[in-house]
Amino acid sequence: MIHPPHSDSAAKSDEAPAVPTLSKLCHDLRSPLSAILGFAALLEDNDLSNEERTDYVAAVRRAAEQMVSTIDTVQSAANNKPAPAQPRVQVPQLLTGCLVLLADDEPRLRQLTQFCIEKGGANVVAVRDGQEALELATAQPFDVILLDMEMPVMDGYEATRSLRMRGITTPIVAFTAHASPAEWERCREAGCTRQVTKPFEAETLVRELAGAIDESRKKTA
Repeated sequence: MIHPPHSDSAAKSDEAPAVPTLSKLCHDLRSPLSAILGFAALLEDNDLSNEERTDYVAAVRRAAEQMVSTIDTVQSAANNKPAPAQPRVQVPQLLTGCLVLLADDEPRLRQLTQFCIEKGGANVVAVRDGQEALELATAQPFDVILLDMEMPVMDGYEATRSLRMRGITTPIVAFTAHASPAEWERCREAGCTRQVTKPFEAETLVRELAGAIDESRKKTA
């Protein structure tokens, strides 16, 4: 826990940090929350092997610890508590034969998202940031691209703009922690065709990706 200085003469290095911005707080909480809820739903599968079940439980525990750390930091600075949502995993087979490029910097959420998309019938290439997504998307064709909009190295906005400037017309779905109209407008202006917010329902994710692919194919038919 971070404690405030005991007096005005305390060193600056001992001062409590500023409250994280709302944007960063949403991202830092929604990513592990999506992982917790998603893996918890996957644990309901009676056909899981012992090894898979152990891995999923460990992933839930790590994500929960990450959330507790974030909340402790915020509480110590501003006594602020966010409220989680609760998605369920239901995956329709709408992406059979499709190739999806996924970019997200949070390993556990990336693993869960890839799992859900593959359950929808697609093959997935997963990367860690927008730069890697840009390089792959310009080197080979994909049916759809799912981009986290807040990543290190190159974020989803810059990656989308760069892809459009290079003439890549592949549908791009924004993967974001913000559901506001202003956020969607920002994604749309960058070149995104649809948006999925975190935490997500697997069914919604698959349907949005499939819808983006269908729209793109109709335009080029």
